Amino acid sequence: MNTVNRLTWLSYLIFMFMGCEFISQGVLILFVSKTYNIGLAHVGYLLFIPTLIQAIVTYFNGYFLESTNLKYQIYIGLGAVSLSLLFVISGWYSLFIIGLIPLGFGNGILISVPNYLIVKLHNENKFQKLNIINFFFSVGGIMGPFILGQLLEINWPWQLIVALAFIFLGILFWLNKAIEYSKFAPDESKDEDAEKKISWHLSIYLIAAALFFYVLSECIFSAWIVSYFKLVCDFSIAKATLGLTIYWLFITFGRFGADKIAKYLKIHQFILISTSLAFVAYLLIFLNKNTTFAMVMIALMGIGYAGLYASILSYGIDQLPYSCPKLMSFMILAGTIGGVLALPFSSFFVNHYSILTALALGLAILFLVIVCIFFTLKDKNNPVRNVIGSKNLKNVVRISRFFIRKFWRKLT
Repeated sequence: MNTVNRLTWLSYLIFMFMGCEFISQGVLILFVSKTYNIGLAHVGYLLFIPTLIQAIVTYFNGYFLESTNLKYQIYIGLGAVSLSLLFVISGWYSLFIIGLIPLGFGNGILISVPNYLIVKLHNENKFQKLNIINFFFSVGGIMGPFILGQLLEINWPWQLIVALAFIFLGILFWLNKAIEYSKFAPDESKDEDAEKKISWHLSIYLIAAALFFYVLSECIFSAWIVSYFKLVCDFSIAKATLGLTIYWLFITFGRFGADKIAKYLKIHQFILISTSLAFVAYLLIFLNKNTTFAMVMIALMGIGYAGLYASILSYGIDQLPYSCPKLMSFMILAGTIGGVLALPFSSFFVNHYSILTALALGLAILFLVIVCIFFTLKDKNNPVRNVIGSKNLKNVVRISRFFIRKFWRKLT
């Protein structure tokens, strides 16, 4: 296996670990609350600390990715996460809080470096590779809560279960050590003078907004759909949680098929069609409270959402004619902020209105993804305008209408 493949697989495994860590936090909130005798909301506010630090580190690390040793960066990220886990499972509340700081720092590095490696090593097919790396994140998101739930069910202490993460961290340390980064030569073809002269145009900010809205919508749906099914639709807890499982399952495996479908479409067409599918399925969930119908709609939502992160990120990176780590970090930061704001933002509407209002807000925010991407096609500085022409703009609308009509016929 050559250096490129080793670095690619290291990036995949880091993201699998990140998926385990991120999604498992929702399961651990209840047990952390009981251990330290604090409210659930208080735990949620504490978990805002590492998320905020991660967002800051992810953005500023964009200025150092091309000038620092990436191998040492991964060592530092893994070391920071290891230190944080020691503090978190120590049993002391003060150390638990302190441990959240290096957790956010390490996560910021472990999010930015693998994304940079994928884009740098696979520039020609970065969309497919970004889909795969997010697939591994989703696999980790399924594995983490499942293993956690099974071990908690047989009364394992949550601290002992979290300690199992050191096994995964040890494997990542060993893999990072075994790779010869010296064979990973930086791209010297970039015209530095051109980089200084080319300014960021409107489409970049519109695409960043689209990524922000996508993550915000996805997180709002994930946070409240179980409560909606249980409290509003009167589903059993088993059926209610099944909805969330199906959602992430179809997102996970939909990412495998997304890159196959995307080969026949331009990237902005893929984003518009996928978002339209997710939007229609999201809307139809509220029109029928039948369990089977709801689960089918959630599966279609998962398919629609599956390739959006990678495609929007790839679309944003393509806005400049050279590799720009700052741009990549800016795009990732936009998505991270969406994840940071999702729970407190939607909680306000739940507290003052209803769960249905919060979910409807997530639907409206998803529509803003379509709006943002559509307006990028109106930007004269968007390089994609030089490729598609007005006829293909009509094709986007025609394909979308055909897809939605065919989908509606199947339902009726």
